[in-house]
Amino acid sequence: MKRTLFLLVSLFGEVAGAQQDPLEAISLQQVAAQAPGATLVAPFLKGAAPKTDWSLLLTAGNCYWFSAAATANVGKIALFLWAPGKFLRVADAKSPSPLLTMAHCATVTGMYRLEAKLAGAGLVNVGVFGQVAPAGPPPVAPPSLGAMCDQTAAASGPGATRVGDYLNGAGDRADFTIMMEPGRCYWVVGCGEPSVHALSLFLWGPDGKRLTEAKPDNSSPVVGHCPGMRGMHKLQAKVHKGGGRYSVGVYVK
Repeated sequence: MKRTLFLLVSLFGEVAGAQQDPLEAISLQQVAAQAPGATLVAPFLKGAAPKTDWSLLLTAGNCYWFSAAATANVGKIALFLWAPGKFLRVADAKSPSPLLTMAHCATVTGMYRLEAKLAGAGLVNVGVFGQVAPAGPPPVAPPSLGAMCDQTAAASGPGATRVGDYLNGAGDRADFTIMMEPGRCYWVVGCGEPSVHALSLFLWGPDGKRLTEAKPDNSSPVVGHCPGMRGMHKLQAKVHKGGGRYSVGVYVK
């Protein structure tokens, strides 16, 4: 056992023969078996039940392993990772024992939030190990939100052309105003990020009366209206499920 610990300590640049926390040794053993070549990128994170949060700087293009080891009086352990500046969970893992590893390949550079939850009363150490992701074909960029709106509008209102710039929003809801002219018909198209699971649109006339709405169980609502009076119409976009950015395009024919 002493020779095993000596080899592990030497592998990660520690002084040979140095005293090491047993939980750190277990964390090293776990990741050595699952991700050979991954190296420790930060000091071990230390926490306690019931939960502990840490902020971590991760670099896009690198893959990371989070190797957790808790004391024996911890019955279960779970790890959760959130993307920078968003309430978007990018990885999670749960274990019925006090040992757990979780992996994530970062696509965005920034400060991520890592959370460990423990069942029972005890302590936990989490080692963060990194490895440059293998080179591969360049990723295909997803269509922009505006392009998604244009595609939906082309199917819903063939021949209609967009009026002005896209209206952009984020969060639970956003309110906009749209000038509409009588004698023309308008299509209002919403499009959200993949994290927006249900987006709705509501339209009011210049007199404050609700004219129409669309509440699909997806992120691509469409409302149509042919106004009888000229004036500023109020438009509201509202996220019912999920969260993230969304855009709205107004098209007329």
